[in-house]
Amino acid sequence: MGFLGSLAKASIKLGACGGALYYAYTENFFGDANQTIMAFEQTKLKAQAQTYVDMSPVKDARDNVMEMIPKTDIDIQAQKQNLKQGWNNGVHFVFSGALELPALLGQQGQELVKMVAKATNDNSEKPEASK
Repeated sequence: MGFLGSLAKASIKLGACGGALYYAYTENFFGDANQTIMAFEQTKLKAQAQTYVDMSPVKDARDNVMEMIPKTDIDIQAQKQNLKQGWNNGVHFVFSGALELPALLGQQGQELVKMVAKATNDNSEKPEASK
């Protein structure tokens, strides 16, 4: 397992033990007898409260809400076909643009090279004219 694996395993165990000790300390399990009894009763009440939360009527309400949503007659196959066609049109548009990009950049690139050459020639002629 290696040194790092053993170190990680020991760290997890120590963290779990430390967390349990911290919880016990904050809940006053290490106090006198009366404090320990009260802490145990509170912990037991928290566990019972979680049981009541799990039995809450919210789960039943979720089922009732689903029944209240009106059913619609949507042709799922037609919607899938429309979605597929729209997707295919988008893919076709993107790739056709990518296909035409070199030609477009080629034309604009040639114009850019001509502009740069002209600007370079103009700049190189100005200092010579001043001499």
